[in-house]
Amino acid sequence: MIYYTGHSRNMRALVYFISIPILISIVVGSALASPTLYPTGTTIYKPEEVYTGYTIYVAKAKNQVLLIDMNGDIVHCWDGDGRFRMWYAEPLSTGKLVVATYNRVVAQ
Repeated sequence: MIYYTGHSRNMRALVYFISIPILISIVVGSALASPTLYPTGTTIYKPEEVYTGYTIYVAKAKNQVLLIDMNGDIVHCWDGDGRFRMWYAEPLSTGKLVVATYNRVVAQ
């Protein structure tokens, strides 16, 4: 019998030539994958591990200061006037909010 070893080598090379780029694209594609929907609100809530109260969050992209409760709900929202970007916010005992901007500090 006569065996054609050259043909099987070519076939093996063709299989490697096709399968290796496919495997690389699957691995790279899954590594670069990101979710299209991001969770909002409270994602994990363990009441026994948190302090009761509120959180003040400065949403710099929206130029807002948000007061958020432990359920992730917005209790109050302070909007900036547009002239200054809000950087930091701190509540006062009087109920007012001190906001630090890039240029000055204002109280609302």
